[in-house]
This record gives sequence, structure tokens and C-alpha cells, in this order.
Amino acid sequence: MKNVTQLEQRLKKLMLENSFTEAKRLSGCILEHSPDNNLAHHALIQYFYRFNMFNDCLKQCLKLLFFVPEDELAIRFQVLLLIESKEYLSAKSRVNFYLSKLGVNEEILLLKAEIYVCLQHFEDALITYQELYSFSPEYFSLKTKNIRRCSKQHFDNVSNLLKRNAYMRVQPCGATSKRLDSAIKCFFGLKTFVRNHEFQKGSFFNVPELSAKPFYNVDEIIGLRSFVDVIRSSMASLKLIIKETDKENYIDTIDSKSMEREWLLLSKKWQSIHLLKSKRKCKATPEIEQFQKIFENNLVANCPPHAPEAFISLLPSDTVIPPHYGLSNVKLTVHIPIFVDKHSSITVGGKTITWGGETAIVFDDSFLHSASNKSLNSRAVLIFDIWHPELTVEEKQGIRDFMSIYDSWSQEYGQLSKAIELL
Repeated sequence: MKNVTQLEQRLKKLMLENSFTEAKRLSGCILEHSPDNNLAHHALIQYFYRFNMFNDCLKQCLKLLFFVPEDELAIRFQVLLLIESKEYLSAKSRVNFYLSKLGVNEEILLLKAEIYVCLQHFEDALITYQELYSFSPEYFSLKTKNIRRCSKQHFDNVSNLLKRNAYMRVQPCGATSKRLDSAIKCFFGLKTFVRNHEFQKGSFFNVPELSAKPFYNVDEIIGLRSFVDVIRSSMASLKLIIKETDKENYIDTIDSKSMEREWLLLSKKWQSIHLLKSKRKCKATPEIEQFQKIFENNLVANCPPHAPEAFISLLPSDTVIPPHYGLSNVKLTVHIPIFVDKHSSITVGGKTITWGGETAIVFDDSFLHSASNKSLNSRAVLIFDIWHPELTVEEKQGIRDFMSIYDSWSQEYGQLSKAIELL
């Protein structure tokens, strides 16, 4: 036994040194004394596989499995050999058998996913990768990527499968119009979105061929003037909401802003009171409920989870909101003044407007925009989104369906998708 132990130590050293021929000879010597020696069987299996001696490799796997039916390396190489031989259905059967015998196993799940890719059963492959992520999230890490070079192919598989799965789900939403179909293709990188303006770049979803300009006149949008007048007629209620409702840090209510130093500083000062926010229950007061009814208007953008949204924005004195892009060009943003003066301004697409006698400012927030309050007093404005006026009823429904389906997809695969993006 001591002699075998010494031979095993020598064999481990040879394998680390990639001295394959010598390791093969020594493995044979060990097996003469100890026919069920795992290490010697492993060395021979890896030798035969490395030099494409697949029949010998399979025989060696079967020999070891006779002694140790649950040996993971022999199982893995047995399935690999079936994959190499394109015997995918047999490989699938063996994988399912071993999973039933051994339980969930990282290596076996990887093989199962690979088999499904080879069979072009892409839905099943993605489900298997998702199962692997649930079982072993640390596999999808930079550490694994750096240590296990073979994992790159799996990471590429997951990336492609995620994109394909999401696209297949939302692609029917583009049937309503050619430009909406193009928007979905641009979203997935299948087409390049051509900007209409150098300062425009919605950070999430953009529809091509929509008119693009930083600011709009209220009267350019049918029905908006009367809608704004209805809101302004309830100005006393807005002021009462500001007085009596608890405020929250606005940036804490969103996920999309970077946490650079200027945003971190702003997050401590910029406050809000939400009247309406998709998928989130807002504070219920008679005044807030009054505005929730007012916002039941077809002009208001309604594409959960990103809209509808309406809130009172409270920007303290001597505060600046840094330049940033909104989510999409399918919406325009409306600001209705509550407490403002000429020292409050907003800059959109390089053009700055200061508050004067405007009843409302309407702008496209897919343009680079920022805001500043150099007044001695806090600035308070009501902010809400409306649909881009050029979208048809059918396109609005298509966008609504796209946002809903993609959000459901994100709930299902979002964590896996984020892990792959980091790689």
C-alpha cells in the first residue's frame, strides 16, 4: 500500500507537469496493483480524451464506473464522449439518469445545457442555465471566468440565449408598425438606431423616425392646453399636498441613475412626493386621489413599469441636477410650476429656459438635460409624462405590450442577465 501511495504522489506530479505519456505508463502500473484506483483511472481517461482516443476513453470510463458508479469525472467524460459522437439523445438520457441518482450537480448541469444547445432546444438550454444559476450563482463570476477558460463558451451561450429568448417574446409587439418593429430590433442590437439629433439618446428604448426636438409648445399637442388648465385649477390642492405630505428622496425611488459623487450629493437634497407611479402604491390622501383621477387621461403615457408617473419635484436652493438622459423618446415630460421664479432653469439639448410666465414646460427627456435652482427658495414643479404626439393608438398599445412582456422576462431572467453583463 505504501508503494501505491508513493506512485500516486508521483502520478499527481506528472499530471501537474502535463507529462501525459509518463503519467499513462505510471497509471498502468498502479492499476496492476490496485484495479479500482480512482487517480489512475482519471489520468488514463484524461489522457485518452486529450489525444482523441475516444473508444479507449469510453472503455476507461466504464471500467471506473463499474468500481465507482457515482464517479463524477467518469460520468462527465462519458457524456462528453457521447456529445463528441453527436449522440445527443443518448447523452441527454445519461445526464438525466445521473441527475436523478446524484442530485443537482454543477458539472452535469453544464453538460445538460450543452446538449440542449446541440439539439437546438434553446428554451430548455436557457432553463438549465437558470437552474445552474439558482444552484450555484458563484459559477457566473469573474473568478470562474479567469480560472476556467472553458466557461467562456457557456457564458457566450447564456448571453445569446437570453437575447434570443427575450427577442422571441417581444418581437410580435412590433407588428403594429414598421418603426416599432425597427425599435425592437434596435433594442436588441439587430439594427442601429439612427439619432435625429446629436443630443438625443434615450437610455432604454427608442422608436426611430419620431420627430426630435428639445422643447415643445403646449399648443402643439392636441388636448394638452385644456389638460394643463384642469391641473392648474387645482393648484391649491398641490400646495396643500406639499405642506402636509411626507417627502422622500427622489433618487431613492429610481434605479437608473449612476452613483457618481454629484448624484450622491444630490440624492440627499432632491425630494419628491409621488402622486402616481406605475406598480407602486402612492400615499392616499383626498388631494392625491383627486390628481390620480385627473391623470386618467389618454395623453398620459401609460406603459408599465416605466409609466405612468406623476410627482411633485422639490429642488432646494442652490442645487443642480446633473446632465442625464431619460429612458425613451416615446414620452415627453411636462413641468407645471408650483413654486418657481426666474432663477430656476432647465437645459435640454443645449438650450436653456428659465421660468417666467409659462403655464408649463414640455420637453423630450431622451435629450441630454439638466436643471438648476439658483433661487433663494426651493423650486417645486409637478412632473408627469405624456405620449409622443406622433405615436398611433396601435403603436402605444404595442409599446405597452413590449414594456409589460420585457418586464415579466426581467423578473424571470434579470439576475442571470445582470451576472452575464458583468462578465
